[in-house]
Amino acid sequence: MPEYDFISIGSGPAGYSSALHAARLGAKVAVVEKGVIGGECLNYACIPFKSLLHHVKLYYSIRKCIESGVCKGDVKLDVSSLNSFRSGIVSKLRGNLIKLMERNGIEIYYGEAYKIRDGSVYIKSDDGGKAIEGKNILLALGSRPKLINGVKVDGLRVLTSRDAVDLKNIQGELAVIGGGPVGIEVATLYNALGCRVSIFEMMNTLLPGLDRDISKRLEYNLRRMGIKVYTSKKILKVKTGDKVYVYLEDGSRYSFDNIVLAIGRTPNTDNDLIRGIDLKLDEKGFIVVDGMQATNIKGIYAAGDVTGPPMLAHKAYFEGLNAAESIVNKRALRKPDYIPLTVYSYPEVFTIGLSEYGHDYLESVKIPLTVSGKAFSEDVKGLIKIVYSRRDRRVYGIHIIGDIASSLSELSTVIVESSLKYDLIIDTLFPHPSYGEAIWEALAYLEGMSIHLD
Repeated sequence: MPEYDFISIGSGPAGYSSALHAARLGAKVAVVEKGVIGGECLNYACIPFKSLLHHVKLYYSIRKCIESGVCKGDVKLDVSSLNSFRSGIVSKLRGNLIKLMERNGIEIYYGEAYKIRDGSVYIKSDDGGKAIEGKNILLALGSRPKLINGVKVDGLRVLTSRDAVDLKNIQGELAVIGGGPVGIEVATLYNALGCRVSIFEMMNTLLPGLDRDISKRLEYNLRRMGIKVYTSKKILKVKTGDKVYVYLEDGSRYSFDNIVLAIGRTPNTDNDLIRGIDLKLDEKGFIVVDGMQATNIKGIYAAGDVTGPPMLAHKAYFEGLNAAESIVNKRALRKPDYIPLTVYSYPEVFTIGLSEYGHDYLESVKIPLTVSGKAFSEDVKGLIKIVYSRRDRRVYGIHIIGDIASSLSELSTVIVESSLKYDLIIDTLFPHPSYGEAIWEALAYLEGMSIHLD
């Protein structure tokens, strides 16, 4: 039986980041993958969706150029070409990742890990079964789209976000069930492709849990683009016939050609592998871990979506690296205070840290992105909101809506996560013209030093 220092079950962001780091630290590593290398993010979510939404952004930019009279002609998105581009990007990145793992001496086993016993992982695959032995095992099992009870997903008319990445499936009138980040991105994509899109969200705002000023601004922009937004709407049932019928708790009924379920994700912990070990789960089925990603079973660790929200790739990367450090170097990494989030809608949304609501010691300043000469010259509209405390002169949150929100994400994350005093930012010379000047102007405004704000 092959023996390893470290076995990762799953090769998504948590699994492959942990495997690579452990291998580079000198461990003998194996990865078990029942699907395709890279997991949900690389193959069906983050990467393919962002590649499609990148072209949506280009499409809207060209349309603005035409409307301004600077560009001539017409423009439309070609579904077939978009699909080919998406699949090409995914295939190339997946191939590169496999080569990277192989260069670092990681052995890949394709098949489903169905049992763990006494340090051995049992795998079933098309070519039969095998077992491998590991001193340490990482459960990086990922998650899957959450479904509505009684609603049958066929991948054609009733779809999940995973199905929606294939652009051949959807046309005409579309309902997106769920107004979180995934639902917003799906709606943005298909609105650009010419679908008549409606979003249904059971909470009283889109992007529940995010800064309310940004959420309201996003809803306003989506409505202006022709997307219908229904908040405080709970779905009771869905029926399919000549159309797909959506029945709401308030007694109303709507009909569509397709619906996409984007109501969150559920951890992949309801399986024989997990049921076969005495693993501690919380009430929602997430694996309980400590600060070193260790479970209640010695030698078994967990990272990524299976450990709980937020279910984001960069959070999974951190937990994967933390697991490898814990196993090989016997130390835990410092856990971030805040986890940033970017929504690649049109306009984009970025958020990190706190809002002032519910925190008496916090205040906020809101300014237009056009205070940056670069943003103004590129006709980039939007809002930046900075949450701060005069008590300790720290920035506690940065929330942005606008076409360039993702371009300010790294700078904003460093400012908030590093607990920088805003005096330091004000004393820093920013290049001109640049998007980042909007952040400088907002903070300088607090001290009466802003150049372009009264």
